[in-house]
Amino acid sequence: MKSGITVTATGEWRGKPDKGVVRLGASRVHGNAGSALAEVNKAVENLLEVLNRLGVDKSAIQTSRLGLWPQTDQNGNQVGYRAENTVRVTFDLERQDPDPIISAGLEALGTGATMHGIEFGIKNTEVGLVEARNAAWDNVRRKAEQLAALAGVQLGSPLSIEEASGGAFRYQSGGMDMAESMPVEPGSVDLSVTIMARFALLG
Repeated sequence: MKSGITVTATGEWRGKPDKGVVRLGASRVHGNAGSALAEVNKAVENLLEVLNRLGVDKSAIQTSRLGLWPQTDQNGNQVGYRAENTVRVTFDLERQDPDPIISAGLEALGTGATMHGIEFGIKNTEVGLVEARNAAWDNVRRKAEQLAALAGVQLGSPLSIEEASGGAFRYQSGGMDMAESMPVEPGSVDLSVTIMARFALLG
């Protein structure tokens, strides 16, 4: 087998998020199943009206959870039904502020409003992945050259190259203040690529 050295390294790219996703909905408990569903559906209709006024496109709104469950007391006796209706709202950070979307949305939903977190991302990750890949290759090459020098040999050409990771995402939050105005900071999004390469060694 031809002598060689195998090294692995990771490169990263950090960018500013340009899109966000929040899940807003309503949960209601009622003695009658139909009434419980009617109440959450009415709350979501109010939400949709507000989102429309705020300029959120209909295609950016998707039902993500719709359910109905028996509601029991502490003794296990059924006392009614719990209904839930949640929608997934995607917004463009380059033209939309998430603060009024969330604040006005929760107000429109009224009592029993729910919010299942907020996520930020990047619409087009290709540029970031290219930069992360370039950094990963530089790190691989630098590590291989250092190891070859420590061994007292010269580094030859790559024998094999494998991208061990097609791009991992890590979200760095800038913080979320749950005060009345509910300001939201998108923070940053990191993309990472890991490369494993085997190089020939020249005596």
